[in-house]
Amino acid sequence: MKTKEERLNRIVARGEVSGHSHIITGDAVVVREKEKTIVHINGKCAIKHLLEKPFVDEGIEQWTKEHHDADISKLIKKAKEGEVFIRHGDIFIEKIDDKTCLIIQQNEYNPYLQAIQKVQD
Repeated sequence: MKTKEERLNRIVARGEVSGHSHIITGDAVVVREKEKTIVHINGKCAIKHLLEKPFVDEGIEQWTKEHHDADISKLIKKAKEGEVFIRHGDIFIEKIDDKTCLIIQQNEYNPYLQAIQKVQD
């Protein structure tokens, strides 16, 4: 993750209040396909709950002490295809195959707006 652009691409969800983000770290490639976020696993990788600014600006992994890291590369091996095998705050990770997973952000219905929207944390 040499460039700021590469680090920005690893953010799979943002905290709207505290400045944190859910970030894919390690040996993985994050790809945006239409409205889907796909993670291709090449080696050891995890989803982490980090402060966004230090990570994006300098590559510093400053943990927020809110959610523990989840080792995607290890946990995906135990999951079945199509199974959600990690819940990380309001993010779910579903196994596509042994080297690929789908990031799903939790949605909720807002009766006042009469709309479905992404859960904010």
